[in-house]
Amino acid sequence: MKRNAFFQLIHRNGKMYLKSYPAINGGKILHIEDVIFYLDKKKINDVAVDDIKKFVTLAGKQKNAEMLISNEEMIAENESLFITVDPQKLYAKVRLYPHSNKGLRLETEDIISLLEQQGVVHGILYENIALMQRLKLYCTDILVAKATMPVHGHDAQIHYNFNLDKTNKPAMDENGHVDFHRLDMIEPVEEGQLLATLEPADFGIPGIDITGHEIKPKTVKVLSLKHGKNIHLSEDELEMYSEVSGNVT
Repeated sequence: MKRNAFFQLIHRNGKMYLKSYPAINGGKILHIEDVIFYLDKKKINDVAVDDIKKFVTLAGKQKNAEMLISNEEMIAENESLFITVDPQKLYAKVRLYPHSNKGLRLETEDIISLLEQQGVVHGILYENIALMQRLKLYCTDILVAKATMPVHGHDAQIHYNFNLDKTNKPAMDENGHVDFHRLDMIEPVEEGQLLATLEPADFGIPGIDITGHEIKPKTVKVLSLKHGKNIHLSEDELEMYSEVSGNVT
């Protein structure tokens, strides 16, 4: 499996060093932005950007490159987790950074607690968290939570059992003569004939975002069959029948 290059703070003989670890199986090389971001978050502000650039360049050429960053020992740093929550609350990602060689690793419970502090309580991908911890996937964006998306329904539909395409065009007899007095605008029906069937609207199934709030499915159109002269509806009001023989216009 791919693993991106990463770095670590090293305590040695009362001094502090940065140490690099190479990418594995085609993972990404070490980027200066990761190092600057981490040092800034840890308030380690006395390392010059030019020195960080030199360290990253060296890390690209030499396995386990090291660079002295302080002649004084700093406090131990534990494994760090930085969380990114999608503005629409559809997913959350984390980026993990290693502990210093005197620091501690995060436990699964610690990671879950940090997610909860950011409001992430639903759709947590425990298998991704376990994989990240086991393989030490540092300096890598890991998807750790995703929303349960809604199942969208559909509009109601009425299926007619007679021809709705009658027009005002004159009818033509068998000899090809046009009869302008007889317009093809009616449809004969029989008593008890099924005229129309209603397929009810499907309202869908709501989803849940990663903060536990409902995601509504798309709004659908609701239709109904109406009572009328010489027609009746089935008990469930899903079918319409003719009560007489005659014409539908």
